Amino acid sequence: MAWRAALRSTYPYAIAALGAIALILHPDDARSMALGPLVLAFGAFFVFTIVAAFHVPHVGDTSLDRTVQVAALLLLGTGPSALATAVGGALGIAWFLRRRGAAGHDAWRRGLHHLGMFALMAIAGGAAFGAAPFDAVDPSTLSRTLSLIVAVQLVNMAMVAALIAVEGGDPQAVFNLPTAAFEFAAGWLGVLAAAVFHLTPAWAFGTLVVFVAAAALAVRQLANTQDALQRQLDRLVAVNRVGRATSSSVVMDEVVEHVYRECRRVFGFDAFYLVLYDAKRHELDFRLVHNRDGRQPRKQRRAGEGALGWMVENARPILIEDWDRSDSEIKRISIIVGEAPKSTIGVPLVFRARVLGVISLQSFTPNTFGQADLDLLQTIADQVAVALANAHLFEAIERQSLEDPLTGLANRRQLDTRFAEELARAQRFAHPLSVALLDLDHFKQINDGCGHAVGDEVLRTVALLLRRECRAIDVVSRFGGEEFAILLPETGLEGARTVCEKVRSAIERFAWAKLHVQLSVTVSLGVFELAGGMDASSALERADQLLYSAKQAGRNRVMG
Repeated sequence: MAWRAALRSTYPYAIAALGAIALILHPDDARSMALGPLVLAFGAFFVFTIVAAFHVPHVGDTSLDRTVQVAALLLLGTGPSALATAVGGALGIAWFLRRRGAAGHDAWRRGLHHLGMFALMAIAGGAAFGAAPFDAVDPSTLSRTLSLIVAVQLVNMAMVAALIAVEGGDPQAVFNLPTAAFEFAAGWLGVLAAAVFHLTPAWAFGTLVVFVAAAALAVRQLANTQDALQRQLDRLVAVNRVGRATSSSVVMDEVVEHVYRECRRVFGFDAFYLVLYDAKRHELDFRLVHNRDGRQPRKQRRAGEGALGWMVENARPILIEDWDRSDSEIKRISIIVGEAPKSTIGVPLVFRARVLGVISLQSFTPNTFGQADLDLLQTIADQVAVALANAHLFEAIERQSLEDPLTGLANRRQLDTRFAEELARAQRFAHPLSVALLDLDHFKQINDGCGHAVGDEVLRTVALLLRRECRAIDVVSRFGGEEFAILLPETGLEGARTVCEKVRSAIERFAWAKLHVQLSVTVSLGVFELAGGMDASSALERADQLLYSAKQAGRNRVMG
């Protein structure tokens, strides 16, 4: 909706303006000038704590910014601390997000939001603590300090929840007990820092600051190392999971669904493409495409076009970490529909030197994908290619079990299955259903006079003419030898006779001399409309009797 988009774009600026107005109007603002060096020092240290954020299990990305915020409130007072943390917070958040690959505009929008939020958090904390200074550690002061920490925490949670809701996320994610406990503990570390400042020599406070900074960096390094190890473990687990999932099925669509589901677990992407390559048709089959608008319809495209076609032809992967800054040739040949991706990876699916298709992931955030992601996707693709090859083999075997190998028409098994289905449907809805049997006239003479190779070619050509002259809803099958069956759903006797006459005429008029100079081919057909309660076997028997009558009447005719 337009109003939601407008709210999303203006909300950070509104919070920044609200925080700035609160800062300007706060009666303690004049002290900021007198405490200028300390305000700058706390602001700079606040930037440092945010940029040095680290990942904590069950908490997420966090930092010791609450420690600096509480210490600043207790030592500088409300106005100066609000100024230091608001400006430092805006700079720190924008810097942190830019390092994570966010666009400059998005980073500064979030930074301005945090400027307002940190200002309001400091003002709320100062109001909860009261006007009396922090100059002793006694029950009364500790009680007021607890109120300060709780007030800061509540304002923080409420404003972050509101921001998430405005951006379309789940605000309940903010109300996380481990996160709240960590922030609460960090606040009391700020109380300790303020107490050390008041009760010990300056060198002791300086030592504490250096210790906190060193501890933050050390914890960040440990957290990053653990995070990297965890990501590596997750990827190994994912590769194993993909292998097990894809090997559990030989049905193509099930394999494709497994691949999408497992890639969704491992990668953060906005668009997913799994495209299969049909070498015979030189065509790309977009088997599964999922983007921000959901699952997209399956479609085909001529191979050799776009980045996906390039991967098929060259059997090479692609990696574009930042689309806007890249000079890759892939950008020029890509077919862009809608918004261009900001980061993309793709790998060919290769099995025994044969390209079966490609997988491509796209994101609208720059630097989402890197070399490690490409390497992981390649490992997954190697397993997927084996699963797809097995699925192709299964489809081929399944197709062979339902098709006549010489003509490519349905075989007797498939005819029986389709006949039962159509008969049940015709009886349920009281619709007509007809069946015809076709037999080539004097086919033995064709084999004896022209050779079995010509005979086989005649059968293939008759099958081609049957497919061309019959309708899409008709079921055409090779019944055995030189005999064919045509199942005609939704068709009474007169309509079935019309179709059969078209078939007979097309076969008679075909230029058979192209196959053999002395060759001419005609067919006889018996066609029958099923009566109520009749089964398939009885209907085929009646059609066969009518076919025999056509033969007896002189051949090259339709009887029914």
